[in-house]
Amino acid sequence: AEEIWRSQVGGYSEILGVLPWSRTAVQTILQTTAPYETGTVALTLGIASVTLTGGTWTSAMTGRAFRVTGRSEFYEFTYVSGTTGTLDRVYEGPTASAAGYAIFQAVYPLPTDCRILEDDAFCSFELGPLERFARSQLNTSFPDRTTVGTPQAWASYMDDSSTPPRMQVELYPVPDKSMGLQLSYIASGSDLASSSQILQ
Repeated sequence: AEEIWRSQVGGYSEILGVLPWSRTAVQTILQTTAPYETGTVALTLGIASVTLTGGTWTSAMTGRAFRVTGRSEFYEFTYVSGTTGTLDRVYEGPTASAAGYAIFQAVYPLPTDCRILEDDAFCSFELGPLERFARSQLNTSFPDRTTVGTPQAWASYMDDSSTPPRMQVELYPVPDKSMGLQLSYIASGSDLASSSQILQ
């Protein structure tokens, strides 16, 4: 009986993986983060550390992107203290004692059960649907990603650094404020083997 049950469960799981079952359609809100640009930073060519004057950084900023005003390259920021941080590689620009900067987030991890994103995943945004790009198209069309404003495009890809790999989306232009974007996705089917009820 146990073998028959597991065989049935496996069959249902396969069906859920192929068919657009309505119970796997999920509506949620993706909350964006406003850039942080308070104060000025001191950086040195060839050094990965950065020092802040006139502002306060927080540990929540770790993993966000960092860009110096007027430059196109960006780095991944790591919080060290309220006024010190490090970049994921050495600074490539000229030494500066009081440069403008921004710490921002353009890439957002999605819920762990997100399995499929349709082209209309962001179709309910009040200012109009966001256009889907392949990540390669985004890299070709907007290689520097320097524009900040209301998102108009998105691309999805897997974060292979997480275990297991997790779906994430990049928004462009980089969000200029905190806003909620309605997101639709197809979720992974629940673990039927742990339930005594099927497709209720």
